[in-house]
Amino acid sequence: MSWFIFYILVALISYFSFMKARFVVKNYEGETIPYSIGSFLVISILFSVLFYSDVSEHLFQSIFYLIMIWIFGLLDDIYGQAYPKGLKGHIRYMSQKRRMTTGIVKAVGTTLVSIQLILTWGLTSYEALVAFWLLVSFPHVMNLFDTRPLRVWKIAFAFTSLFLIFATPDRMTLGLIGVVFGIWFIFEGTKWALLGDNGATFIGALLAVLFIQVSPFVVQISMSIVTAYCIWYAERGSFSKVIESVNILKAIDQLGIRKT
Repeated sequence: MSWFIFYILVALISYFSFMKARFVVKNYEGETIPYSIGSFLVISILFSVLFYSDVSEHLFQSIFYLIMIWIFGLLDDIYGQAYPKGLKGHIRYMSQKRRMTTGIVKAVGTTLVSIQLILTWGLTSYEALVAFWLLVSFPHVMNLFDTRPLRVWKIAFAFTSLFLIFATPDRMTLGLIGVVFGIWFIFEGTKWALLGDNGATFIGALLAVLFIQVSPFVVQISMSIVTAYCIWYAERGSFSKVIESVNILKAIDQLGIRKT
């Protein structure tokens, strides 16, 4: 119960703090709402990890990576512009205008902290390459999907369920995960707040770490292929158009979202 109250307070404090700071954006329906869910997820999940996990150098390095990914995303939320779009767009814009974009800062920063984490883990050559790709690609892919409420939530929920095949957390951990997902579901499903780049990239980074640490290597390779395809497709098409064109995907996409 004490953790439940703590999570609720974190969510509310994040919400009102972002509103007061005017860290807000118009969503796809034109409503102005704060991108505070990422802040709630960072504080709640990392506090839980520190409280229930064995402290080690590798743990702190992983947390450093996660926090930095969140910061890069938050900077993009605060200072980023609507144009350019996509990785190619940012590179083209920088080469033509000779101006650095927050998207490039995020890409370079993600690469550097991912390399640092790989070196800390001491992985072998082929394992390091796959892990590196997951660490840099997963945050970007989750950000690509964060264009509608609860879309990233559903992907994260599916992957979290998959992890239960490879790990058997105790009831306390399952309870904490359930509470975090529940509060996230309420805030985003009712359109009180949204993830923003900071929340989507953090979730992607967290999933990358979990895949590397928990899942078999063959699963990591499979997910590397999936993320590579998602990035390739995003430069050429629209995930939203695909989802809208397939009835079952459209129904799942709308599930849990408050109607306006």
